[in-house]
Amino acid sequence: MKRKYFLNVPMDNPFLKNIAAEAYDKHLSLPIIKTVREQESKTINDLFEKYLGKDDHVLEIGVGTGYYSMNIALRVRSLIALEPSAAMLNFLEKKITTKGMTLIVVAKKRKNTISKEFDAEACGEC
Repeated sequence: MKRKYFLNVPMDNPFLKNIAAEAYDKHLSLPIIKTVREQESKTINDLFEKYLGKDDHVLEIGVGTGYYSMNIALRVRSLIALEPSAAMLNFLEKKITTKGMTLIVVAKKRKNTISKEFDAEACGEC
């Protein structure tokens, strides 16, 4: 039996919190979404290449499951990833652990509670 995913729900819905982030990440791999994301990624990666450096400290707001986080983390000294959804952050933490990355710090905080200076800020779907 194929599982159906319904994405128009709050990601912190207690009944869906275990599958919402996985469903969102799976949604990104659908052929039409993947095609759009690949085009979008080229433009965004060109910006990353142009503006991000190895010594930069970056704040990414609204990271979701980390679609861009991994790419940013490979280019900079550190990345703080902010996401209000605990389910999305848990999914991202699993990705980070699987890939053995240590540059990303994930946080369920609001930007105005961060007291650090950043060289760049990225905001996805926020």
